Amino acid sequence: RAVLAPGADLEKRPVIEGMAVPPPPAPVEDGESVAFVSFARNRVELRAVARRPRLLVLAEAYDAGWTARVNAAPARVHPANHLFRAVAVPAGQSRVVFEYRPRSFRIGAWVSLLSLAALAAVAFARPKGRGCRP
Repeated sequence: RAVLAPGADLEKRPVIEGMAVPPPPAPVEDGESVAFVSFARNRVELRAVARRPRLLVLAEAYDAGWTARVNAAPARVHPANHLFRAVAVPAGQSRVVFEYRPRSFRIGAWVSLLSLAALAAVAFARPKGRGCRP
């Protein structure tokens, strides 16, 4: 609803879902920056420098399969403006890594491993030593 509200300035005050108290919006200050370290289809690494706790909004599609780490610690990825990804960063220099790990892939991997284990169990459980009789 807030995205469609009259007068909403989503660039200056993005709508962040699931964050109780987002950092207050403030203009970018001298010395603050965000730079791409690496960019791949399922992994994005950024370097952020902030003078105060900030909200880093990456203008790329949000999906529940995205995970984030800020300075090697797990961080929650929030939908920003119902479309983009956002993560809170502390004051100072931060390394932010977004990785795409969809739940469907993990479920498929487990099903494949269990199927392989079941197939191996059946193959080794067959009685041995009984040959075919003509």
